[in-house]
Amino acid sequence: MLRRDFLKAVTASMSVALLPNPVLAALNNSSQYNNLLILVELKGGNDGINTVIPFTNSAYYQLRPKIAIARDTVLQLTPTIGLNPAL
Repeated sequence: MLRRDFLKAVTASMSVALLPNPVLAALNNSSQYNNLLILVELKGGNDGINTVIPFTNSAYYQLRPKIAIARDTVLQLTPTIGLNPAL
């Protein structure tokens, strides 16, 4: 399944679940769960080093000459680490 198709299916199912429906409301009220966390992990789509960027480390630019994020576009968090500007 493609990631995009999965996200569309999840969005559609969540929108149906949020619609006012007496049956769903009854099911929700009788639920034994007070808090529920649903975690969906999508692997392969994120490059952590290009998300949180060590922009002062020269090795980052040497090892990633074609995909490194330019130093002047990084959203600086600390003096040595920043975020990808697309975030």
